[in-house]
Amino acid sequence: MKNTIGKRLEEIMLDKGYNKNSLAREAKMHPTTLKNWIDDKTKPDDLKLDILLKILKANRDYIFTGNGDKYNLKENETVEYKKIGVPYVELPIDSKLNLLYDLVISQNKKIDDLARENAELKEQNEDIKERIKDNLFVLQSEIEAIMDEFNVQLDDKIKKDINKIVEQN
Repeated sequence: MKNTIGKRLEEIMLDKGYNKNSLAREAKMHPTTLKNWIDDKTKPDDLKLDILLKILKANRDYIFTGNGDKYNLKENETVEYKKIGVPYVELPIDSKLNLLYDLVISQNKKIDDLARENAELKEQNEDIKERIKDNLFVLQSEIEAIMDEFNVQLDDKIKKDINKIVEQN
């Protein structure tokens, strides 16, 4: 039972008298997230894992490697950390710095991804506008050819409306 991160986390959770729902509720996380960690479907993110380690008073090294004591967090090695939507919990100083660094890196990556996506959408928008213009010009030419063929005259209002549509796009 102790050979994976998820199984070691589950072992400590059960030792401490929690089930998945009660631990997830106390950690302010979705039970499915915790279940996926325990089932080794996803890897825990550092912030939520540090919150769980604090609640369980568990050793990070034990969770990740199976080495060391299960429970060895010393109270004098902790500081308070608060994130919006998460209650105050005590975390090791190194963990707090790592969490902040990871949050900054994560947010920068999201900003870069959104900027790249925005640029791609602008380019796609310009391509679509050009195709619409081309199609409207072709349509206008076809209408004029049909009108010439059947010797049909449009009144000035309709001609102005067609030209206005082509010019707008």
